[in-house]
Amino acid sequence: MSLDQFLVWILGGGSIVAVSFIFERSKWFQEKLTSEGRKWVMYASCVAITFGAYSIQAFVPADILATIAPWFSIASGLFYTIFISKVFHTSDKETTDQG
Repeated sequence: MSLDQFLVWILGGGSIVAVSFIFERSKWFQEKLTSEGRKWVMYASCVAITFGAYSIQAFVPADILATIAPWFSIASGLFYTIFISKVFHTSDKETTDQG
């Protein structure tokens, strides 16, 4: 996924997926906040990330985005690799545990 594609994804609702992915794994989010508090933290975080993505697209010069793009590609590739390996590890563990 390129940097431009990622920003479009965030603007198209991906911020909800990204924030949920992070917060649902955060102990403080689960234990310290009430249901109502979690709702508002999720909402505010999604708004902030979406506004941030829009600001990057609207105000950061194209040459700077082009300079950052290879670094983003490397980081996103590593994220995918780590995430997929964890999915396979969990799947293999469940299969092994079943017999």
